[in-house]
Amino acid sequence: ARSDLRDFAGAVPLLREVVDRFVRKQGDNHPDTLTAMSNLSYALGGIGQSAEAERLLRDVLARVRGDNGQGTAAIASENLAGTLEREGKFDEAVEYARRALELQRKRQADSRPVALAQRLLARAEEEQGDSKAAERDYRASLELQKRLAPADGSTVYEWNVALADLLVGERRCDEATPLLDAALGELKTEQGRVDPRWQPEAQLLRGECMLREPRSHDDGVAAQQSARLALRALAGIEGDLYPTARRLFAD
Repeated sequence: ARSDLRDFAGAVPLLREVVDRFVRKQGDNHPDTLTAMSNLSYALGGIGQSAEAERLLRDVLARVRGDNGQGTAAIASENLAGTLEREGKFDEAVEYARRALELQRKRQADSRPVALAQRLLARAEEEQGDSKAAERDYRASLELQKRLAPADGSTVYEWNVALADLLVGERRCDEATPLLDAALGELKTEQGRVDPRWQPEAQLLRGECMLREPRSHDDGVAAQQSARLALRALAGIEGDLYPTARRLFAD
């Protein structure tokens, strides 16, 4: 719960206790232990301890055996891809993101975990510099999530923001703006139930497009100022932002 609220500093000691308890009671290789280790790695990344998170995740992946009933190999591969991306190891991040996508597809084709894994792969490809592959995978993951959302009651704003981020970076605001407007509209109904990063991240990108139109330039400046202020209040935010939003946040 603390990690969900971005209280990574508070989550780390609690998650270390969970790992220690599982090790004592169930051993190093039990699925619960490995899942707890993967969860700890996510919180470690949130407080900037990427090197420890990477070591932990490599240990998990060395210990896990097949599909252990908890999808640990897929989740740990996703976490490692994200960790490697934060460390600037983009080629290896793409490798683990692809592995995660393959594992999720084996577990359940055309599922939300598959849509999430493909979006992660797209981000790693974008950071690697392969914008063509990134756009292909962003769009494919968005289309999959659109198909799934009506049946399972889930949302699509995360996928809209991810693709829009790439498009804004390529100065394709005519394509990005409808995605961002849809995401911001959806987020209004989800307030208090989602990671608080998404609304200001979308607002930051939308403001960039507004800046490029003389009639809305001042509104764009105000939107970006408000978004940056909201994002600065969130722990570990820079590592989570998509590439264009991260650049705009640092400006």
